[in-house]
Amino acid sequence: MKWLLIFLSPYISDGKNQDTQWIDDVDKRLCYAIKEGWNLKLVRGGDAIVVITGWKAGSGHTNTVRIIHVPKGDQPPEQLLAGGF
Repeated sequence: MKWLLIFLSPYISDGKNQDTQWIDDVDKRLCYAIKEGWNLKLVRGGDAIVVITGWKAGSGHTNTVRIIHVPKGDQPPEQLLAGGF
């Protein structure tokens, strides 16, 4: 079993093509963080990651902790939450 420190990955949106669906925005942010961790060799396919999000968009709603397994493979996922959480 391996344990890693907290990995914060700043996600900066250019404001173009913003998703109107909150879950799609969360998916993009999560995939971005996994890709960054992948590039730093902190995350690989099959690893379990802890995701802390809110139950809806906006500040003050961060109350959900999930453990998600990164899909196995040799590349980071492009989409993770296609069917929602």
